[in-house]
Amino acid sequence: MRDREAPAAVRVQAADKLLDRSHGKSAIYVDAQITGKMDAALLQRIETEMMDRLEASRARQRQVLIERGIVVEDGNVLDQIPHSK
Repeated sequence: MRDREAPAAVRVQAADKLLDRSHGKSAIYVDAQITGKMDAALLQRIETEMMDRLEASRARQRQVLIERGIVVEDGNVLDQIPHSK
């Protein structure tokens, strides 16, 4: 893209690729076709695992808020966040 002697079309294509990557577009196309059945047992297992992970995440977040002094042990939110000097 920075090569001044490269043809303009090549430089534009390089810039386009960089912009695509910055917006989350994958560098290569991957064609994936998934086949399978979603039965009630699988859906229940997914839901249970997701709820377990969510609960663990909430517990970790609560610990972080307590450590930072934003929430006190009883769950009340402090009115004012203390500022360190």
